Amino acid sequence: MSEALAQAYASATETPVLTVRLISPGITGGVISFAQSYRDITGTLEDGVTDVVFEASGAAINWPKAGVEGAEDISIQLENVSQRARAEIKAAKAHFRETGVSATVELRQYLPSDFSAPVGGIYKALVTDTQVDRNVATIKAAFHLMIDMSYPRRRYYAENYPGLRLV
Repeated sequence: MSEALAQAYASATETPVLTVRLISPGITGGVISFAQSYRDITGTLEDGVTDVVFEASGAAINWPKAGVEGAEDISIQLENVSQRARAEIKAAKAHFRETGVSATVELRQYLPSDFSAPVGGIYKALVTDTQVDRNVATIKAAFHLMIDMSYPRRRYYAENYPGLRLV
């Protein structure tokens, strides 16, 4: 945990603001951003240059449970009163059906006194499922999809690594 984030939690004077960015080519503009806040906020991404407007939203996050199963699913719930989340998620799903390109989600935290850079790590996950009703849009994502991955990930073939010989 970063020093600024640890200090914010320890002093309880500033509660970090959680932000969610849903990224998909099917979404209008390619990205939709929400903040767990009562007002829209403008935050600078980790590159120090790009400013993003995060729309005010009631957001809840269910982090992965600690366990031995290896499940790394995260559940994000966004308020859907404006119906914007519903329309954008529907567009992202349609794009996935056509192209097979999955949406991704990014989670960042900012201190209310400083939106010039996120504190702590930036969590990126691949969207695995979405559910939308009149009031809530739920996005389920996984940090690492281990299914259908070979071990080791890097294969040492002679054509890629000169000097190796086939045995």
